[in-house]
Amino acid sequence: MSRKRIPFRVIGSLFVLVGTPGCAAEDVATADTVLVWSGWNHTWAMLSHRVTNVTAIMNEDGSFTSGLIGGDWSTGAGATDYPTYRFRWQEVTAKELVAVHGETVFTIGPEGEQVIDETLDSTLLQGADQYAVLLRGWSLDTDVEQTADYPDEYDPGLGYTSKGMGVGVSAPTFGGDGLTFSVRASAHWGPAGDEDPLDREAMNAAIPVAQVGMTVAWTVIGFAGDLAIDGANASIDYDQGTYSDQPPLGAGDLDFDLSGTMPGFLGLTSFDLDVDVQDDPDQGEYLRSVGVELLPVDVCDSPVEVEAEATNSSLIETAAISFSPSVEVAWISLADAGADVVTGVVEGEHDVGFLTVDGSE
Repeated sequence: MSRKRIPFRVIGSLFVLVGTPGCAAEDVATADTVLVWSGWNHTWAMLSHRVTNVTAIMNEDGSFTSGLIGGDWSTGAGATDYPTYRFRWQEVTAKELVAVHGETVFTIGPEGEQVIDETLDSTLLQGADQYAVLLRGWSLDTDVEQTADYPDEYDPGLGYTSKGMGVGVSAPTFGGDGLTFSVRASAHWGPAGDEDPLDREAMNAAIPVAQVGMTVAWTVIGFAGDLAIDGANASIDYDQGTYSDQPPLGAGDLDFDLSGTMPGFLGLTSFDLDVDVQDDPDQGEYLRSVGVELLPVDVCDSPVEVEAEATNSSLIETAAISFSPSVEVAWISLADAGADVVTGVVEGEHDVGFLTVDGSE
């Protein structure tokens, strides 16, 4: 599917459904259908910003909640910037298919990462012979209650300069209480550099003690078939310059060694989008875009196409950065020869803040 950028500020969305040609059998009348999140992209229209809130969640009813808030460059008086969004998903129909949705909530301090174990009553997935845990979205919010040592001089709602963020879910295991898996969330910050043209001394003092809230939304899939999981890492240096060339890293950069049989579908299990300033690895940076997307494929024997992005390319760039994504995916091969997989995308733009959009719009 081709990428569509929206050149004008017309608030709305584009919805596209694409079938997987030649992969689906004819009769799926007795099968079950579940929706699987396939990633997202957020891009500021004009400038790079501090990170205050990123929300990209597929809700249980099939709608999507988009949120993007930066510092006072985007929210202050006279601000004209706005975010664009893109959400991808798959509608999977197969016999012996069941899904249970949930969320894990984190408060993450200066350590930058937290892991929480979840246990799901296995009777909710009765009848399945294989299980996988997939991401359904995530959110990050800096505008949360802080500890007593947080400085009064800085408002946490203005966000921080980022060194990267990530979430993930582990493979499930069976225990006495049911199906157990781990959920991980991370957010790392760095101070603005000495050459930053804006005064960020108060932000720099707040970062070492800052608390942030994160939510990881997940889906546990029960199915009949086979499961394969693989991860890929990449790294690229982006030069500094006005609207410099900072393309996302795609299939040629993220080298997955993963082949699956059809019918089947791909799901995200973890991602980390790490950003370093090239000449000062301790420094944080303003971001213009973040995202990880599972791109639809046109042939049955090419199931893995993943794109990852974190850039600062805009009218004002304060540093040359290095972007190092790590992504893990699961390929679920379905035993039901009559299974059907349909991919969808919804994209548009909204004012700074939040928007819930129906996937069918």
